[in-house]
Amino acid sequence: MVIRTLHPQIAAAGFVWDGRTGGMHQFRGDHESQSSEAYQRSPVRLIFEGSPGIRRRLLGPDYPCDFPILDDLDAQGITDHVILPIPFSDGQSFACSWSPQAPEGFPEEAITRIQQLMPAFSLVLEILAMRMIACNLMDTYLGHSAGERVIDGEIYRA
Repeated sequence: MVIRTLHPQIAAAGFVWDGRTGGMHQFRGDHESQSSEAYQRSPVRLIFEGSPGIRRRLLGPDYPCDFPILDDLDAQGITDHVILPIPFSDGQSFACSWSPQAPEGFPEEAITRIQQLMPAFSLVLEILAMRMIACNLMDTYLGHSAGERVIDGEIYRA
């Protein structure tokens, strides 16, 4: 999942969950990363620009390899790659992708189910993203300790 953020140094934050290990890691992209060749040639850019979704089945030697990330996914044994927009109430779209290692990729019913869950997922993610942005703003303008206290509700006139 990749979302843009409001931060003076970080343009976007991403979260990757590995179903095999259950582990998750976070990555961040600075403002210059949006002009990088990797971003310009990624499906994430297309989603951010309004694409309704992209699916690439990585089955067999003749799959369409129009995004460099597909070679990386194929090398990891990924058989299907689906990336969908996460629409927020302000009109922005963020991105969430799924990439199974199942021999035949995703069954069509799984894609339908994911698409049905996206509106609810979007609402929850927007709440979490707004909290992350609020924390970033508090850290930037008040400092980490004071910002954390404000976010935790310690607001009173002194």
